[in-house]
Formats: sequence, structure tokens, C-alpha cells
Amino acid sequence: MSLRADEPVHVLLVGPPGTAKSLFLMEIERLGARFITAGTSTKVGIRDIIYDELPRILIIDEIDKIADTNDLSALLTWMEHGRIIITKHGLKDERRGKGWVFAAANTLRRLAPELIDRFEVFHVKPYTKEQFIRVVTGYLTKRKGVPEDLAQYIAEKVQEYSISVREAIRISRITKTKDEVDKVIKIIKRYRGNLLND
Repeated sequence: MSLRADEPVHVLLVGPPGTAKSLFLMEIERLGARFITAGTSTKVGIRDIIYDELPRILIIDEIDKIADTNDLSALLTWMEHGRIIITKHGLKDERRGKGWVFAAANTLRRLAPELIDRFEVFHVKPYTKEQFIRVVTGYLTKRKGVPEDLAQYIAEKVQEYSISVREAIRISRITKTKDEVDKVIKIIKRYRGNLLND
């Protein structure tokens, strides 16, 4: 509904790790969106990406890790007014263009209140075990080419000790049979220790 709106409606997903927020954003990326991770430090910041590209859809994973005040200021102005102003060598340059922002964060605590206010915020709850099995089976089958019976087996085995979609994806990458899944999970349970109980 946000993408079909005439004016931008920005969406922020907030929830603990392992609730597939990033996977959701990656599905939106398939529509031709520009995907960035705020926690990644590069010379080209969010401000420069907006200025240079004026993307119709900008996806920001780990938005709670934006550290550069110039990036934050530019993002706020662009989200609110569809314009970005950059001053270089004493000269001001302005560009205009509507853009929709989809973002994810583990917590709201590190986000500026004015940034939160520009989003429609959705709190993503951890999966129930049934939801986890359905989501993982579907994802591994459709996106990773894992046979459905093996994908479901991985999902069922992983949900016994975790509800992290990433955990299931990792296991699917190194196993080809149910026996291999059992061996890998046995090793994980043996050497991961207290993490499984946290």
C-alpha cells in the first residue's frame, strides 16, 4: 500500500534479530530499490546516495546505526520534503525527488525521535514455532532451491533450539541430506553451549 501511494509513506520494521526484517527488505529490493546497510562504513554516505541517485525506493538496514549527522540531516529533509541540499566549496546545490524509505532496526532506543516520527513503525514479534517452520520452509524452497522435504526438516530441527531464520539458512548452505542436518545440529548443540539457552 505504501508503494502504491501517490506520496511517500515510509516504513520502519523494529524487532529482535532473527525475525526476518532484513529478508523482508530484500524482497522489496527485488523491485529495483537501492539497498544500504547503515552499519557499513564507506566513503559514500546516505546523503551522497540520495543526492547522486534520488532513488524511488531506498532501503536502509540497521538504520539505528546511522552515526553521521550529515547523513541523518539529509535523510530527514528528503523524507519530509523530497529535497536534498548539499554545500560543496561554499556553493549550495539542491535536488528534488520523491522517495520511499523502508528500514529496519533492532531497537528504537538509538533512533532520533524526529526520525522515528517520519516512519510508520511496525513492531515485528518473534515467530511462533509454527510460523518459523512455514517461513523457513518457504524461503529455503523458493529462494535457495532447497528441496521442500529437506527445507521443512531443517526448519523443524532448528526451531527446537532457535527461531533465527539466519541459523536455518546457514545450515541449509552446508547440508544436502537429513543425516547431514542432524550431524551439523549435533555439533552446534555440543559446542555452542549456553547460547542455546539464552
